[in-house]
Amino acid sequence: MTDALFPAYCLSCGRRTEEGRRFLCKSCFDLLPRDLPESDYYGAVARLAGLSPFAEYRSDLLFSRFNASRLLLHQIKYRDCPEIAYRLAKAFTSGHRAKGHFSDVSIILPIPLAPGRMRQRGYNQSDYIARGLSEGLGVPVRSDLLARRESTGSQTGRGKSSRWEELEGLFYLPKPSEVRDRRLLICDDLLTSGSTLLHAAGALLSSETPPESLSYYTLFLNFVP
Repeated sequence: MTDALFPAYCLSCGRRTEEGRRFLCKSCFDLLPRDLPESDYYGAVARLAGLSPFAEYRSDLLFSRFNASRLLLHQIKYRDCPEIAYRLAKAFTSGHRAKGHFSDVSIILPIPLAPGRMRQRGYNQSDYIARGLSEGLGVPVRSDLLARRESTGSQTGRGKSSRWEELEGLFYLPKPSEVRDRRLLICDDLLTSGSTLLHAAGALLSSETPPESLSYYTLFLNFVP
């Protein structure tokens, strides 16, 4: 009934979507950039290697200005459509479960927004990603265990060294005792340099969290040839 009264149209091709689909038709969903040999781009593990220990990293969509992922991410972050992040993350969890990914995770921690950005935007897209993962994986979300101080601006468009310096000391743990001896999955929307994930991980490691207990997930992986 909802689809009949309020028809949804595909964000990518503009055609009316099938019943039950709210933002992409099946054809465009199936064309999302997901499978590309890692030799064709600067892979996430290579970006993170040697900077901080972690047990596992996964993402589901390659992001670039030339594909539909860019449109989706902009809708999520800037067009007040965080529900897309939730639906995508949840849809992809069946594949992760089938492959045994994140099988030992006990808590999902979304990367928090800076307080000023949260007031401006009104929502944190990483919370929606975490909710989708939570429902699909059956793992609880704790948005209160990782916090972020105010920053001087967006990380978008910054160089790697600038992003790293800006994030130094930005994350902290309001309840450090509640993350000790837990298997933690840190999730965010996009991985580019990896500086955000690694600084969040640094805050967790400062609480004597074992390095092998950390895993990372980002919905999008920035394509870097």
